[in-house]
Parts: sequence; C-alpha cells; structure tokens
Amino acid sequence: MFWAEAVAAGIVLPLLLRLFGEKMKFAALLCAALALAGALFMRASILFSGYFHPLV
Repeated sequence: MFWAEAVAAGIVLPLLLRLFGEKMKFAALLCAALALAGALFMRASILFSGYFHPLV
C-alpha cells in the first residue's frame, strides 16, 4: 500500500502530470486529487502498521 499508492499516486504521478501534462485542462485538479489520495494512503499505511491481529 505504501509504495504503490502513497508514493506513486501521491508524489510521482502528480509531479509527472505537472511536468508533462501542461496542455491538459484538468491537470491541476487531477494533481490535487492524486495528492489527497496519496496523503490518505499514507495515513492508512501508518495506521495499519500499528494494527496487530494475533494468529492464535
């Protein structure tokens, strides 16, 4: 969850959209939505890392 969603969707994709998608009308809105989703996945990965589910 961390590398795929938080890093890729929250940091790398918005950066690439801002660098190479300048002619798209909705690039800024898409970048903002991806950054918010990345922040949500970052919080979820931190929360789920502290969750302990015993096997017994």
